[in-house]
Amino acid sequence: REKLEVLKQEYYGLQASSSEAAAELRDARARLREYDRLEGELDQSVLQTGAAALGGVLTPPAVRVPASVEARLKQCVSLSAELIAARRVADELRATLAAREAEIGDLRRGIEQARRRTQFAASPQTFLIDKIEAAEGGAREAEARAAAAAQEAADRKAALDAAHEQQKLLQGDLERL
Repeated sequence: REKLEVLKQEYYGLQASSSEAAAELRDARARLREYDRLEGELDQSVLQTGAAALGGVLTPPAVRVPASVEARLKQCVSLSAELIAARRVADELRATLAAREAEIGDLRRGIEQARRRTQFAASPQTFLIDKIEAAEGGAREAEARAAAAAQEAADRKAALDAAHEQQKLLQGDLERL
């Protein structure tokens, strides 16, 4: 019971932090849309100013356009840096959200498992369920050890092949001497 309550509390806490991360992600996306809109307005203003300089109708720009190319470049670099920072924040928020969702999934599975255990606690099936879970855990451990052993064997084979190649090169060098 206590474990179930602890899992529920963790679940609700993670759900709240996941909601916060989602809200921050939505905010970052809104800021990104605003930056895109401002950049479009800036580009439109530059085009309008250029048309006015070529004899078109003079219209006031929607936003302040830097007078020199150098100032325009500085502004573009500044906006780009802000955009990159906003994207980085958005990416971090996406990663945090994915991690929180994975944690929520783990907690849900834990809660479901605790529910099942609670249901079968007084039944004779409990013994069998425990044995099956222990066997599955042992199988997972054996698979992990087998994968580690296979990786170690591959690493040693690569090292052996490299040593053989080095030996051949050294023999070739000795024969030339």
